[in-house]
Amino acid sequence: MPLRVALAASAVVLLVAACGDGGARRDAVSAYIDKVNNVQVAMRVPLIAVQKAYRDFGRKNGPTLAQIEPRLARAERTIQKVDRQVKALRPPPDAQKLHALLVRLVDEEAEVAHEVVLLAQFSPRFTAALRPLGPASKNLQASFKGAKKAKTQADALDAYATAVAPVLKKLRSIEAPPAFQPTLESQRTTLAQVRTTAMQLADGLRKNHRTALPGLIQRFTNAGLVSQGLAAQRARIAAIEAYNRRIAHLAALARQVNVETARLDKSLG
Repeated sequence: MPLRVALAASAVVLLVAACGDGGARRDAVSAYIDKVNNVQVAMRVPLIAVQKAYRDFGRKNGPTLAQIEPRLARAERTIQKVDRQVKALRPPPDAQKLHALLVRLVDEEAEVAHEVVLLAQFSPRFTAALRPLGPASKNLQASFKGAKKAKTQADALDAYATAVAPVLKKLRSIEAPPAFQPTLESQRTTLAQVRTTAMQLADGLRKNHRTALPGLIQRFTNAGLVSQGLAAQRARIAAIEAYNRRIAHLAALARQVNVETARLDKSLG
């Protein structure tokens, strides 16, 4: 009877039917796959938990990763254990390629689980760090609307720069998972530019640098008033897209496992 491969979540579970009298080489491969089964079946639950948690995070009204971080951490530890167990298996010569594919697959599944845990730790810190920017931007806009004197405008800009400083400090202390590093770096750079140009414009207004003011205003406008909501939304989208790419790659590896198993079945049949 054939060697069979079934996919559950992103985990690969190798299922071997009774092989009958297929020869010593086939029996050796079947025995190896039986051992893989015993290990791989333990991966199904934690991987499904990771994927479900990530899908929930992507839903509009789903739980946050911070809320499910303990479950994700447990899943990661289980997958790491499975990773070690798969690597400890000793395949027969005919199953060397299959074993290499499985080790690669389990390694990358462990990496995905780890990155999701990092995201669960990063996401709430990033969102909390950006939260003061919304009120600060509204206060600046409100102050400018009612301001009739340059000093009043300068004071409003200084207040905004003061509000940005602790946000920037918090962002500099945050460590991002790989998928979020560009988002974090971009946010740090933008906020630093906004704060610097706000202070420069405030100084120009106080000193009445008429010739310099148009350029200072343009620089501050170009720097942009950062929206906490937009930044958080971009971060969530980036995370989901990165995860989807990783899952697609895992699925491709799983298909390679299927192909190699079918090859073994045919060549040893």
